[in-house]
Amino acid sequence: MRAPGGLFMSAGRARRLRVEADKLEAYCLLVRAASVASDQAAFADVSRAAATALRAKFGGGSITSAFAWLSGPAAQDALASVRAGEVELHGTLSLVELEQAVALAKEAETLQR
Repeated sequence: MRAPGGLFMSAGRARRLRVEADKLEAYCLLVRAASVASDQAAFADVSRAAATALRAKFGGGSITSAFAWLSGPAAQDALASVRAGEVELHGTLSLVELEQAVALAKEAETLQR
């Protein structure tokens, strides 16, 4: 796989970037779904579905962990890799939508503290 500038990227780095981009996309979808839940029951439904999906795709996780991860440095690194063209998005969200979801997660984490 080529990195920006035409340099080759190691298989391990390419694999790590792919996993991080997949996690970024999945977590952003969860944050967006949770943010439009109309009430506590809808949020609980999203939470249960999220736990099942995250267990299947990543071996575990929750909405809480998604918000925390998106608020941290790993999400910023994943976004930087997408912006730099080191890894492509495979999901339905655009880069702008991902950035909005990350900002929403950061805001929610700040309010929770």
